[in-house]
Amino acid sequence: MYLFSYGSNTHEDHLKKFVKAMYITNGTLKDYKLYFNHLFVYANIMKEIGKVTHGTIHKIASITDKLEAKEIFCKLIDVDVLGDDKKNYKCKTYISKLPLIN
Repeated sequence: MYLFSYGSNTHEDHLKKFVKAMYITNGTLKDYKLYFNHLFVYANIMKEIGKVTHGTIHKIASITDKLEAKEIFCKLIDVDVLGDDKKNYKCKTYISKLPLIN
């Protein structure tokens, strides 16, 4: 399984506190824009046609309880991400499930 990360989860040392992850490549998620509107300060992505979000792609075995606890106010969604290696990746990523300010 692949995980698309943005914000603080792009930092490998930070992400590895929550899930065993192997960095694959950087990637671009089309039609989503990065905001810092999750609980007013945390990174979040919102669907916005024509925008892009840059992040990292990691290979993981599964979503761990630690990662789910960290992302308690978020939900997993499936996204297609274009890697810097020009490959397409079917990824999981987190998006806020709280009301947002944009």
